[in-house]
Amino acid sequence: MADSAEPEIIFSDLTQDVLIDGHRFSVEIYRTSISPGWVLSVMNRFGTLTISDNPPYLADGLA
Repeated sequence: MADSAEPEIIFSDLTQDVLIDGHRFSVEIYRTSISPGWVLSVMNRFGTLTISDNPPYLADGLA
């Protein structure tokens, strides 16, 4: 029987909030414990979320 536990989410040390021209963005760079590819997620102050994961980044610094 397969393990049904959820994979762990691993956040990069590069995850942070940034301020660009007076606009705040929440930048998250993460991967799961079962996938080596990193995902870039950016949310603006209005809650609009943009996710870039295709193709997955091979290193968190590339995201």
